[in-house]
Amino acid sequence: AKLRRFPQFADTPAILCTAKTVDLPSPEAAEVKGIIGTIHKPFEATDLAAQIQNMWDIHAAKRVASIALPAEITGQATGPEIGVC
Repeated sequence: AKLRRFPQFADTPAILCTAKTVDLPSPEAAEVKGIIGTIHKPFEATDLAAQIQNMWDIHAAKRVASIALPAEITGQATGPEIGVC
């Protein structure tokens, strides 16, 4: 939470690394706080990079899906069409 006080880090995704199994935020609450995943201790060091990459890939896919593209790209109308005579 302290890191997010700095504007340059406000949108930086975070991954929790914890030994706790209770009192973790719900996925919805975690997303609001910028947490993209949780790694539970103990973890296998050999699997850590793959776990982080998987969380990042899911986060990136969600961000791409949430970007509104212009109608010229999607081919979908965004409002009433104006005819030219």
